[in-house]
Amino acid sequence: MEGLIIVAQVLLAIAYAGLAWMDRPRPEPEPVHAHPGSLRWAMALVVLVHAAIVWRLVFQAEGINLSFAVSLSIIGWLLALWLWASGMLMPVPGMASRTLPLVAVSAVLPVLLPAPHWLPYSTDVVASAHLVVALLAFALFVIAAVQAAAMLALQQEMHHGLAAKSGSMPPILTLERWLFGLIAIGFVLLTATLASGVIFSESLFGKPVQLTHKTLFSGLAWLLFGVLLAGRWRWGWRGRKALRWVVIGSLLLLIGYAGSKFVLEVLLGRH
Repeated sequence: MEGLIIVAQVLLAIAYAGLAWMDRPRPEPEPVHAHPGSLRWAMALVVLVHAAIVWRLVFQAEGINLSFAVSLSIIGWLLALWLWASGMLMPVPGMASRTLPLVAVSAVLPVLLPAPHWLPYSTDVVASAHLVVALLAFALFVIAAVQAAAMLALQQEMHHGLAAKSGSMPPILTLERWLFGLIAIGFVLLTATLASGVIFSESLFGKPVQLTHKTLFSGLAWLLFGVLLAGRWRWGWRGRKALRWVVIGSLLLLIGYAGSKFVLEVLLGRH
């Protein structure tokens, strides 16, 4: 069974890479062989398979496994799910080709880093809720960072007259509104994560809250996103500068969350 799961993860990564290749930018005269509808159905099937694999990796007989690699695979699945859902509502040419290579790497990461991390407090409702909210917040900001980076690339292409001429591509302002909606939801979840971590630190981790690099970078990201949302609401901040803030804030969270798990689990071997 274990070997079958490994093969499934490798095939899943190949499938994501194939979908990214099918969505690659093409010269104007080159014919497009894949119909967008068929790509969406293929994407839906791959996302469903990814969900089944993630479920199998997390919920095992020994307990709940939320290792560094499995956590990133979950975030990759959420990123693929968002890409599929947003593609149904607001298709953006080339978005899959920019995003799915990251998802492919996340899908195969548990094969490369197979060491599990069993949650000692998985039966604690407060602890489980804290972890779920934290993971969702992190995933939303990863999604926001990917969309912001794609929008920066699209703006650069438009500036140089290289953007695809497609009536199906939504305006940048519409994409921006969606992006700040994601950030607002992520900010609420991040606030809940930090607040629950401070209030329930004793019951969650058996010790009072401490200033570690994880809490420091998470706090800096929270402050940055709070200022960005306030500036958007009060002064209408937008454009390339605001998009760069989104990417920087998400990188701070990546360093704080994924960086600490990588050091503890992969480098130091604490499982």
